[in-house]
Parts: sequence; C-alpha cells; structure tokens
Amino acid sequence: MSVIAMVIEAAKRPGGMRLSDIDAHRGTVGSAITRAINRGLIFRATIGHRTVRYFGTKAEADHCVAMTPTPPKWGVTIHGRGPGPAYLPGEPVRTPQTIYTKAPIPRQPTHTNTHGQIG
Repeated sequence: MSVIAMVIEAAKRPGGMRLSDIDAHRGTVGSAITRAINRGLIFRATIGHRTVRYFGTKAEADHCVAMTPTPPKWGVTIHGRGPGPAYLPGEPVRTPQTIYTKAPIPRQPTHTNTHGQIG
C-alpha cells in the first residue's frame, strides 16, 4: 500500500488523523498529505497554533474545528502578578511599587560567524 493510500484511509477514521499516525518517514508522509489535500481527497482542520488533523470530508473537518474550544488569551505577566498594562483598558497605572527592569548593554562580540574580521 502506498503512503498516499495509507493517508487517505487514516483520514477516513472517525477521529481523523495526524501526521504522526502513519509509520513512515515524516517527509514522505508530509508530501503525501500535501498531495492528497491538493487533489481534494482529504481536508485539513487547523485546531491550534501547531495542531492539525486531517479528515476524509470537509464537513468532518469543519465539525472538528467548531467543537474545539478556543484557548484563553493570556495577558502579559508582570513579575508573576497577572495581566499587565498592555491588556488592561485605559492608561497603565505607574506607582512607586512598579518594577522596571533593563537588560544589560551587550558586550562587543569576540567571535562571530557573519564577519571575516572584527576591527
């Protein structure tokens, strides 16, 4: 059985398939998935930033995306005290207890792989 046939069969399962569900070289499976998507044989359901599942029908892919809960939007944390001013309405409140941190100035590099000589 060819890899593309294995991909199409795996995508027809009720839960769909992931790239790691096929026991073959990752590049070969990725190429087979891309070819199957371009031919309209399987459909992609992007669930998260890096989470993708593949299904045999467009309706199953859409249903999977619709049933996936949206992750919460996490705000900037200021020293572990919760969301920061970037996510709060209005102007940020600056008090004497507000902590400001600055990164140290980087030293002159002694080694680099982008220049032939430093000087």
